[in-house]
Amino acid sequence: MTPSARREAAVGAGFAAGALFLFGMTLPAPVFLDDWSYVVKNPLLRAPWDGFRRALLSRDYFAYTGERTWQPLVTLLHWACRAPAELRLIGIGLHAANALLLRAVARRLGASEKTATAAAALWLVFPFHAEALFLSSFKGHLLAAASALAALYAWERATAGETADRRWLAASWAALALGLLGKETAVVGPALIGLRVLLGDARRRAQRLRLLAGHAALCAVYLVWRFGVLRPAPALAFPAPRRPLASLGWYLLGLAKPWPACLARSLPPGAWPAVLVLPFAGLVWAARRRPLALYGLLWIPVALLPFLGFVAFAGYSPVADRYLYLASAGACLALADLLAETRATLALAVLGAAWAGLLARRNGEFRDLPGVCAQTAACAPDNPLALALWGEERLTERDYGAAREALERAVALSPKDPDILNNLGLARFGAGDKEGARDAFARAVAVRPATGAYENLGLALTALGRRKEAAAAYARALALRRGFGRIAP
Repeated sequence: MTPSARREAAVGAGFAAGALFLFGMTLPAPVFLDDWSYVVKNPLLRAPWDGFRRALLSRDYFAYTGERTWQPLVTLLHWACRAPAELRLIGIGLHAANALLLRAVARRLGASEKTATAAAALWLVFPFHAEALFLSSFKGHLLAAASALAALYAWERATAGETADRRWLAASWAALALGLLGKETAVVGPALIGLRVLLGDARRRAQRLRLLAGHAALCAVYLVWRFGVLRPAPALAFPAPRRPLASLGWYLLGLAKPWPACLARSLPPGAWPAVLVLPFAGLVWAARRRPLALYGLLWIPVALLPFLGFVAFAGYSPVADRYLYLASAGACLALADLLAETRATLALAVLGAAWAGLLARRNGEFRDLPGVCAQTAACAPDNPLALALWGEERLTERDYGAAREALERAVALSPKDPDILNNLGLARFGAGDKEGARDAFARAVAVRPATGAYENLGLALTALGRRKEAAAAYARALALRRGFGRIAP
């Protein structure tokens, strides 16, 4: 093995060990939030392969999976490996691989080995990554980032010479195609490539823009399938407000101050977060003569485009920690370029150590489910997801009064969320309100027919003595459960 290969192997082993050390403490943590409904209790994941495959490729993907974004690779991963600890371990490995990809991209962009390694190491320990890695339902963000980084790396290899290397260009297309199967936001990959072209050699700009035709064609095919063929998911009853500049300002603040982390957010009212866009613009102007830093800074808003509200997306809040996953890579790239080759290297090391400490503390908190739920509700008091999480935790502890109070508030904000309605029914039933429980379960199945909600409805109807209606509910639950084994294409 050559010295260069040994060095690369040592860096890869170090990144993998660091990721496992920082995130490994989450492996025995309890399951909650989206992982509970989309992974552990998702009846589709218990279907035989033939039925599952048909659902995965069906126009009714959203109805069968309960998802709100098209991410068949994530769904396939959940079907193949449903153990939360194993899924978290896969996420840790993917995150370490993404950090190595960022390092490789930085090298292709002209960064020194020291700068590239510093950027990747900073990204590995960015505190807001805790949410994206802990929840298996959010693995699509890791896959989309891997796609964007791999597509950019292959593009740089393909266009390094005077003529395009078709093999590397095809590799860039393949990375994009796989990313689109993992998360819709993989469309950011071609945007980052386009930004690189616009900031690059002006003499070759027109030629390189023409080479992006393949990426554009892949995105066009994907958009036709996603929005023209697939039947849409039910609309949220409590859609996130669209405040692009305020959202961008909040994310810029999150990059500068990534603490405290939170599973749900409420964007502060008013225009104050948008004001932070002005100093960011000044920073971009100051970096105009440093190509790598400039690219890293502009990477941030480009990577955030899907999350700024220009296009509606499924979410209760316009901001979330996990949406910074790919965008923070650009910030780390710019920061490393500005500091790694100067006397501020020590400051960079101190910052990395501080981030690692914050990340480790946050990952440790996931083992305290009541504490995380209480912190989430306090962090986002007007977010139905935060209230629902706290109510679900109180429900687990059989504190039916507190669970009912939190879930009633969540339903008032989001009256057509089937998961919240189902949990409200359980809280009411536990508190002795059988008629109220029946009403909540009936509303839940009216929004989205599901085996668990129908079974709960049957239980409530039985308790009320309405046995014929209960039998019909149980029959419907059984039909849905069996139906996953013979789903029509």
